[in-house]
Amino acid sequence: MPVARKFSYACDGNLTVDVTLRGERARVVFKEKTYSMTQVRSGSGARYAEGSIVWWNKGYEGFLQDESDPNHPVMLAENCKQTSPPPNSGATAHAVSGTVAYRERIAMPENANLTIQLQDTSRADAPAQVIAQQEITFAGRQVPVPFELAYEPAKIDPKHTYSISAHHRRRPVAISQCLGLSRPHARPSREG
Repeated sequence: MPVARKFSYACDGNLTVDVTLRGERARVVFKEKTYSMTQVRSGSGARYAEGSIVWWNKGYEGFLQDESDPNHPVMLAENCKQTSPPPNSGATAHAVSGTVAYRERIAMPENANLTIQLQDTSRADAPAQVIAQQEITFAGRQVPVPFELAYEPAKIDPKHTYSISAHHRRRPVAISQCLGLSRPHARPSREG
């Protein structure tokens, strides 16, 4: 499985776009909404799309647009410049990814939120320490919901135990697959 690479961009209007690339797939987070995109053919640079929402990037720059009307695309974020990792730094982001599902056979509302956390659960006498967290708005999507948590490798101690938890309205939901840490203990949290 290809390694995930995470990039952050600062765009005009103080907007930010976070992009995680894994092979020919991209996860783009913009204004608290997550898009799971697939790379599509382009004449120059890299182009990823989910429906009419498209992320283009070339080098250390990019833009996000809505191509619902191909003759009049709407720019959502423009003049985006890569800020993390800094261009030419050679830094690589680390991530743990997977999918989340729940047992109830009901559709989630558009504004339903899912909180996913990577936690250090080594100490039985203390609350889990959150290493990384991602908030996902369902926005019409249904399970399984893909996630990708970028984390700082310096926060991972190979002697500790880690877990991935997912919550909707403080209720645990199941993580159906998890990839990325060398020894993750992926299980729903029973807290809350």
